[in-house]
Amino acid sequence: YAVVDSSQTLIVNEGTKVYFANNCGLWVYRFGTIKVNGTKDFPVTFQGVRLESYYQDIAGQWDRIWINEGSDQNEINYAEIRNGFIGLQAESLFDTVPPKKVKLSNTIIKNMSGFGILTRYYNLEAVNCVIARGGQYLVALVNGGGYEFRHCTLANYWSASQRSTPSLYMNDYAIDENENPIHFPLYKADFLNCILWGNN
Repeated sequence: YAVVDSSQTLIVNEGTKVYFANNCGLWVYRFGTIKVNGTKDFPVTFQGVRLESYYQDIAGQWDRIWINEGSDQNEINYAEIRNGFIGLQAESLFDTVPPKKVKLSNTIIKNMSGFGILTRYYNLEAVNCVIARGGQYLVALVNGGGYEFRHCTLANYWSASQRSTPSLYMNDYAIDENENPIHFPLYKADFLNCILWGNN
C-alpha cells in the first residue's frame, strides 16, 4: 500500500493518473486526509497498471482506497475509480461520535469485483456520482452511520460472474464474537433524486 500517515494530508491534483499493481492500494491512516481535486476536463483516475485494451474492463486488478479512521475532511471530486476490488472503503471506530466523514462529488466508481463503496459507521455525502458494475455490492453501508446521496446513479449490470447480493445494502448493527448483535445509530440514510437499477 501507499500510505497517508496519521495527521498528514495527501492532495491529488487535477489530471493525475494513479496506477496500482495487483493487491495494492491507498491507505489513509487515523486522522489522515485525502483530497482529490479533479476537474470536469481533467479528472483524477485510479486504476490498475495494465493498460492493454484487453484489461480495460477487467475488474479486480488492484485492491482499494481505504480510509481507516481518517479525518473528517476527506474529499474526492471529479475522480474515476475503476477495475479494483473495492472502490472506496471508509470506516470509523464505533466509539467515535460523530463518525468520520468523506464527501464524494462528480465521481465515477465502476467495475469493482467486490464493492463500489463499503463503509462501517461513517458519514458519507455523495453528490452527482455514478457507482456501476459491482461483483458483490455497489454500495454497502454497515454498522450504522450517516449517509446522503444526491443526484446519484447506482446501476449494477455486473456480468463477469454470478451475483446474488443486492446492489444496495444497509444495516445498523454488527455481530460480536458470541454471534450477538450490537446496534449502532443510523443517523440518516437519504437518497434524493437518485436512480437505483440493475439486472438482478
